Amino acid sequence: MGILYIIIAAGFLILTYILFIPVKVYVNLRIDEKVSAISGIKAFPFELHFISGKSEAKQAKPEEAGKIEPSSLKTPEKKEKKIQLSKLTTVDIGVLLGVVSEFFKFLGRLFKAPDRYFIQAEISGGLSEPNATGELYGAYHVVKAILPGSVMVDYQPDFLSEKIKGTVNFGFVIRLFNVLKEIAVLIFRLPVVRLIKLYRKIKVKNGGRNV
Repeated sequence: MGILYIIIAAGFLILTYILFIPVKVYVNLRIDEKVSAISGIKAFPFELHFISGKSEAKQAKPEEAGKIEPSSLKTPEKKEKKIQLSKLTTVDIGVLLGVVSEFFKFLGRLFKAPDRYFIQAEISGGLSEPNATGELYGAYHVVKAILPGSVMVDYQPDFLSEKIKGTVNFGFVIRLFNVLKEIAVLIFRLPVVRLIKLYRKIKVKNGGRNV
């Protein structure tokens, strides 16, 4: 019994960790001669990075330019019958519109679900003319005074430089529990029974094929 209690306690701790540990999703931009980005997901003590890369299109060799690959010779496909939505009643259309409305509400709640958003920027450099750099620096001080606490921007002007460089980090912190909660609210608010009936109705009108 003692081992069973230990397993249950360990499982409870792991589940609590997964549901409530803050998960940080971020994108780090480096601005120099070109813009490079590193995105990642961090949940203590784990971290996963994604580095952006540019793929160059391969040019066909002259001797291969005139060749026609078998994959390019496509046989004409049969056109599938479209679902005749015009046969749906106003009640059916109302159900569909209700689902769309609930989905957009879900996106709005999901956007508010993160515990916090953040933007951190460290910029230096200047524009092509010193006067323009001075105006940019003045605008920076005006904007900095009204920025929220989650937005931190540090700009160091360089009147001799003609380019902007630095780093910009932005992202949000969220807990899995908040996401699952919003998904549960969405499912609870959807007319599941009506959707099943509507699906069967459309399937019958579509000749029994899956839609």
